[in-house]
Amino acid sequence: MFRYCDALVDAGERRGLTTDDPRARAAIYEPVERRIRETVPYIPIYEARRVVVHIDGLRHYTVSPSIAQWWNSWEWEFAR
Repeated sequence: MFRYCDALVDAGERRGLTTDDPRARAAIYEPVERRIRETVPYIPIYEARRVVVHIDGLRHYTVSPSIAQWWNSWEWEFAR
């Protein structure tokens, strides 16, 4: 959503997924978090709530987990 790309962060996040040990993951993610703090122009604190409205006959509509409210539009059906 915010279009942040960084090869070092991506590599660190992939490395972090290779272990379930909390201490090992903390050691892996610490430089990743530092890199994000040093390179991201801003860190969003929150996202504004949006009102979601749809008609009663619309089936398979679910509220978007991201910004695009039509994210699953290929699944929608209208009851007849």
